[in-house]
Amino acid sequence: MRKTPISDPIASLELLLVAPDGAEVPVSAKVGRPYRAGGSAWACPCALEGIDGMYPDIFGEGPVQSLALALALVRQRLGQS
Repeated sequence: MRKTPISDPIASLELLLVAPDGAEVPVSAKVGRPYRAGGSAWACPCALEGIDGMYPDIFGEGPVQSLALALALVRQRLGQS
């Protein structure tokens, strides 16, 4: 599982998660630039620091699909936190 560092995110968001006990946790959502991973496969790095950390790069059949899947993962995880 490849986890590409995100040095220059194409999308990011800073949030403050308030836990049920009132504790505050800073959260940083980041999505990197999709890259060609070989053949027709592309991958996109993403992270949710403060909750899960770096995710394995998200693969898709092209840059748009890998980006859309990475954004959907971040959205889904934020909805559960």
